[in-house]
Amino acid sequence: MREARQQKGWTQVELAKRLEVHRDWVLRLESGASGVALGIVLRALRELGIELQVINNKEENTKKSSKPKRIGVPISIDEVVDGKGA
Repeated sequence: MREARQQKGWTQVELAKRLEVHRDWVLRLESGASGVALGIVLRALRELGIELQVINNKEENTKKSSKPKRIGVPISIDEVVDGKGA
């Protein structure tokens, strides 16, 4: 996330303003600290243009091929973040 933020030319303060959080939250997110709220993480991914994919990495699904098997249906992060998802 830090790299994506820097590529956009944003400071931690600028990203924090976009997410409506304190700069310390962005610092914790970028450092991999635990306890960050998932909803804000998803908003940060959207702001930074980072795509999130959920894959099943269970051993039995990867034994025959090195490519992880995708499961489920596509999820719109925008709908989840905006509260419109199922």
